[in-house]
Amino acid sequence: MPFRATWLRRATFLLLVLTFALSVGCRKRTSVRDEPEDSAPPPRLTEPELSEAIAYLSNSDPDERFFAAVTLVRLCERQGEKAASAVDALRVALRDSDENTRGAAAVALGWIGAPAAPAAGDLGKLLSDPSVDVRSSAAVALGRIGPQAKPAVAALTQAVKDREESVRLAAVAALGKIGPSVRQ
Repeated sequence: MPFRATWLRRATFLLLVLTFALSVGCRKRTSVRDEPEDSAPPPRLTEPELSEAIAYLSNSDPDERFFAAVTLVRLCERQGEKAASAVDALRVALRDSDENTRGAAAVALGWIGAPAAPAAGDLGKLLSDPSVDVRSSAAVALGRIGPQAKPAVAALTQAVKDREESVRLAAVAALGKIGPSVRQ
C-alpha cells in the first residue's frame, strides 16, 4: 500500500478515535433550555444508507471495508440505537485484518450503545489487540455499551494493567460505566 494511502487511513482513524473519546466526556443536555437555539434534529438514517454501508464491510478491498466502517461510525453517531441492525456486520469487522477497520468498527459499536451488547465479548477480545488505538477504542466502546457489557469485565480488568496509559484509563472508565455489579 502506498505511503500516502496508509497515512490518510491512519489520520482518518485517529480523528475518529479522538472525536469518539472526547464525546464520552461531554456533558449531556438535561433540558430543552440547554439546546442551542439554532439546533436542528440530526438527519434521519435511511435504511438504504445503512444497508449499503453494511454491504461494503464485506468487500474484498480493504480500503472499501475501512471507508464502510468509517461511514458506519458517522451513521451510528447520528442515530445511536436506531443503527442496531449494523451490529452483526460490525462484529465481523472487528476481526478484519486491517487495524483501522477493526478500530472504526469498535467505535461504531460504541455509538450504538446498549443494543451492541452482543458484541461485548468480541470487543473484550480486542483489548489484547496489537494496536493501542484498537485497544483504546474497544475499551471506550464497552463503556458506552454500559451494564450490558458484563461479558467483557475480565478482559477490562486485565486491560487496567495495559502498558499504555490511554488503554488503562479507558478500561477503568468502562468498568465504572458497567457499574458496581462488576465487583461481585
